[in-house]
Amino acid sequence: EKRKLIARETMELYAPIANRLGIVSIQGQLQDLSFEHLHPEVHEELSRQIESRRPHFEAYIQRVRSDLGDALGSLAETTDVSGRVKRLWSIWLKMQEKETTCEEVHDLLAFRVLVDSVADCYGVLGTVHGLWAPHSDRFKDYIARPKANGYQSLHTVVSGPEGQRVEVQIRTREM
Repeated sequence: EKRKLIARETMELYAPIANRLGIVSIQGQLQDLSFEHLHPEVHEELSRQIESRRPHFEAYIQRVRSDLGDALGSLAETTDVSGRVKRLWSIWLKMQEKETTCEEVHDLLAFRVLVDSVADCYGVLGTVHGLWAPHSDRFKDYIARPKANGYQSLHTVVSGPEGQRVEVQIRTREM
């Protein structure tokens, strides 16, 4: 009970503070740790499902990185592309919001592209949208309109290889 109390407090107080301060990586860690204590059975099952698909996810991440690197041409030399499976808390929220199962959540993977300039951000966005079909209702320009905490990035969701939906975040290294 004490762990659940601390986890609830963390979700309600500390994770939002981390978000407001712009330290999203710490926010995510706090949410995942709290999730594990607030909903241990759900966390365990979701973790098991994701881990069983990890080999496929890793191969897919490498494919997207390679395809995008090839499409970027000379810009690829100064661009860092990374991919990851989304956090368990984020996946669970999506499942709750859409009243669905983990297998039915389409965008379990997220990619981040780091470039040198704002102009390169928009250039990479054009390349991504030229390579894979964008979901027009899933685009956010936080460069033109930063979040209240100063966060800047371009977010888009595309139908990547094999039609799998993936989120791509594009930003400069300074962002």
